Amino acid sequence: MCLGKNIHDAFEIVAETYENVDKLMRFLKDSKDGGFVHSSKRFLRQRSDLEIEGWYLNSFILLFQNSNDKLMSNKWRKGPIYVLEINLNPSLYDEPMVNLAKYEYSDNLSSWNEGITSGEHRIFFNPLYNDSLFEGEDDFDYAYEITDEV
Repeated sequence: MCLGKNIHDAFEIVAETYENVDKLMRFLKDSKDGGFVHSSKRFLRQRSDLEIEGWYLNSFILLFQNSNDKLMSNKWRKGPIYVLEINLNPSLYDEPMVNLAKYEYSDNLSSWNEGITSGEHRIFFNPLYNDSLFEGEDDFDYAYEITDEV
């Protein structure tokens, strides 16, 4: 098989994978079970023309909040943010991984602006993979909990 055909086949697999990730994310966002609401119109992702990792997507983050938590004027709810990450990065995992985390912020999000851009991926991605951010090196004051159990 020639190199060009291998590259073509690899991109077909990537496109199929993205379609399946999209189906999963749409299902999760549209689900009314469990009392959680999707907190952002879009999924969060790293995008950068300066880094190869930004040329393709390998981490997709959805934010959820409990629908029973009080809705504030900035459209966030007064309560924790539940982060669901779909990670396809082969340098981190041997197979695709879904990570769940609960972020609790000291100000209950009351000082946050309305909404979040998809490019603010790092705010929720970095704490999943860099424990030092929880030692006061970041602008955010939060606690976290990561679990392997669903």
